[in-house]
Amino acid sequence: MQFYSNIIIAVLAVPFLLSCATPSDVVRLKDDKLQDGPPNFQTDSKFAKIDSERGAVLCSWMFVIEAKATSEKCHVGENEATDEALAKSLDDIQAFVVANSDSNVSDFSAATRARIEESKLENICEPDGYNEKFYQSMNAGGPKATQEWTQKLLEIPRPPVLNPCL
Repeated sequence: MQFYSNIIIAVLAVPFLLSCATPSDVVRLKDDKLQDGPPNFQTDSKFAKIDSERGAVLCSWMFVIEAKATSEKCHVGENEATDEALAKSLDDIQAFVVANSDSNVSDFSAATRARIEESKLENICEPDGYNEKFYQSMNAGGPKATQEWTQKLLEIPRPPVLNPCL
């Protein structure tokens, strides 16, 4: 439960993350609906309850990318279980996005890796920084909490959207 309460720390990082990631560049919704903006809780009420309760998949993807980058840059070899849980979460999110959009595995995987590498160029190891705090909350919850959080996020098939972002 502490894992879920600690996630609120990440809310403070949303403006930073939104300025860095561009999910619309890698996620094309089926029937190319992205041209008018992806369906989300504001444009299609059936997603409001799902995404409000479980989280918007692309928003969560951005947070996991930042935690993975922090793990790779700031905590190399410190906690293999956390690093593996983050990698598994990214793999599961990728499978969900590919299944529920016109995105393909190679493009989405390349975009994920590119964003991780881009983030690692930034000053993300600050002890009081957003990335570090989010990484620590994921690490404190343990791999099982990360797996449960990811499963709940992806439990219901729906278009992958950015909002509502936490």
